[in-house]
Amino acid sequence: MPKRCFILFFVSRFTQDKRLARCYSRYANNIIERLAQAQDPGIEILDVYLQQCVKSRNIELANKIFTHTSKNNWKIPIAQLTNLAYWNVRVNKPEQAEKVLAYLISNNFMDKELCSKLLERYCSNNDLVGASRVFELIGSNSTSFGEYNVRDMLKISGTNAIETVWKIVSNSPAALSVIGFAQIIAAFSENKLFCRIPIVFTEMIRRNIKFDGKLYTILLSTAASMKDYNFGKQIIDHMHREEFKPNTFVYGALIQLYSLTGNLDLALDTIQAMKPKPQNQHYNILLMACANTKNYPLGERVYRLMREQELKLDVQNYNILIKLFGVCDMLDHAMNLFEEMKDQGVTPTPTTYSVLFSACTTAISLETGTKLYHSLPAHMLENEKVASALIDMFGKLMDTKQAEDVFHKINKTVPVWNNMINAYGINGEGQKALELFRKMKATGCVPDEITIMCVLTACSHTHLVSDAFLIYHSLGEFGIKATLPINSIMVDILARACRIDEAVQLAESMDVTDLATWRSILGACRSQNNVQQGEYAAQQALKYDPYDATIFVLLSQLYASAKEWKKRTQLHIKMDKLGIKKQPSVSTLIIHGKPIKIFALEIPSVFSEQVDSWSGEYFTRLQAIGYKADLSVVVGNITDNEKRTILCRHSEKTGLIIALNQSKEPIRMFNSLRVCKDCHNAAVLTSQAYNREIFIKDARRTHHFKDGKCNCNGLW
Repeated sequence: MPKRCFILFFVSRFTQDKRLARCYSRYANNIIERLAQAQDPGIEILDVYLQQCVKSRNIELANKIFTHTSKNNWKIPIAQLTNLAYWNVRVNKPEQAEKVLAYLISNNFMDKELCSKLLERYCSNNDLVGASRVFELIGSNSTSFGEYNVRDMLKISGTNAIETVWKIVSNSPAALSVIGFAQIIAAFSENKLFCRIPIVFTEMIRRNIKFDGKLYTILLSTAASMKDYNFGKQIIDHMHREEFKPNTFVYGALIQLYSLTGNLDLALDTIQAMKPKPQNQHYNILLMACANTKNYPLGERVYRLMREQELKLDVQNYNILIKLFGVCDMLDHAMNLFEEMKDQGVTPTPTTYSVLFSACTTAISLETGTKLYHSLPAHMLENEKVASALIDMFGKLMDTKQAEDVFHKINKTVPVWNNMINAYGINGEGQKALELFRKMKATGCVPDEITIMCVLTACSHTHLVSDAFLIYHSLGEFGIKATLPINSIMVDILARACRIDEAVQLAESMDVTDLATWRSILGACRSQNNVQQGEYAAQQALKYDPYDATIFVLLSQLYASAKEWKKRTQLHIKMDKLGIKKQPSVSTLIIHGKPIKIFALEIPSVFSEQVDSWSGEYFTRLQAIGYKADLSVVVGNITDNEKRTILCRHSEKTGLIIALNQSKEPIRMFNSLRVCKDCHNAAVLTSQAYNREIFIKDARRTHHFKDGKCNCNGLW
């Protein structure tokens, strides 16, 4: 073993003379071997040696010295070890730094800043295991966690990080600040782990954490996102116990909680109790809830309150109010508000026009929608949101020509392609939808799941089974998986194409099914008089909703078509016991751009006198070319004559009679329910007898009648 003075001299000399660098590594290894074989060389030599290694940035050699000396339980200088640990963190060797840190802690030396740096390094490497060890080390050797420690831990991707953080924090005696708890709650919320948040809230109360406005805001917003009023009430009660006075942000979260949990009156009470006065955004939260729930009376009260307080409406206020009026089928109010908005100098945004076009769709007002389209500022058409809403409106209002006009003028993004394909599909123009889908692929635009659903729906409505399966089997080319919605459409395609057994087999092979899947099979069975599979489909569908009226009505019609009178009677008895009734049909007829609502067995008062006289001529003309009432459609223990009378007063037929005598335009009608077989047959014959084009959009699809034929080919 060289003398101590020689070692000290050599080490010091080496660090000052770069010419000795070549022999340094070999000599140093020799020193390590000698240190390993000898007795304790003393803290002085180790201190100098480690110091010079760190200074010369030879961290690898310093780590070797540390490894040898720690194995022999020699006393090592704390200061140099701390430097060594820091440098290991700096050169991205966190595992080695952790070993040094563990040694320091075992010698009753805790460097919290070093722990934080090491934790930060593990987190930046996305190493949850290493980060967890250090984080737990902080908790077990410190009086508190730093919020920056929590922040670093939560940077690690995945939900395991937040679960690990909470497990360590909740089991550690170390304190955590209110900011740290707020970070944990926010992380749970962002990761949709809402069930953990009430537990965090309870733990905070147990630890006597002093809540602040930011924390209350986060907690109330989380309860709102969970739509959990009971949890929200616990937070509110805690606020009252602490005599906390809400600020504007807490008030906003309170209003959001009440709005999203259906307590709209409480939300309004909160707004009225606010001091200082509520701001625009507070009203917007409640107005949006009114729009989402179609609660016009309350929305109108809020609107009046805003006027009473002389609040200057901003563009977001106007947009939400227009949406509220639109979804409540009050297009005139929405248009008046739109004009007021412009008069007040508030510039409409793309959202403004989008909600207006949606309002036109709801009100079935093609005329107003067309006027809006032609008055649309040129730059607005360049907006994807506006263009998509326009195409969607024209498609749903059965005017694919104007939808095409919009489509050809605009930049074609995936949503725009999707809306145009869907417009063709819902209007029974499956071949055009397929052609557009091919063009989309040819341009290099990659279809998404919505594209596939739109084009498959188009195939379903026009019985393009082979084309549908070609697309279905090529999903992998687009990186798309066969999800429940896509599989359900494929079931519908098979069912409509009279391949009921195959449809049932596909449904049974699916990992997950839903009500719509089995209801589509039942609907096809009704059209094809397949009682056995229809009963099975109804049985499966009722597992999802035992009170779904549509299932019972379809099954009843199936029994009537198959003359299974006993089964139908038993079914009606069951319906009576369950309190299930068939929803009355409502048809909306468009005459000269104006909608006219027609209810089953009723005649609009405007035409009450004329319809009776028009009806005689209408049914005589239809009977002359083969019309015969399908009495199986009518459910009930009544005479055949009574059934014929009911069929004559179906809203679809009343609408056809009025349209034939009031307009020479193609007939456009919207029906709330699926068109019955008798009305469908009547519409086919009407298009032939009167040489008129008829469009009827029901709950299932759009029927296009022309020259005695329908685009559904009798299957819908």
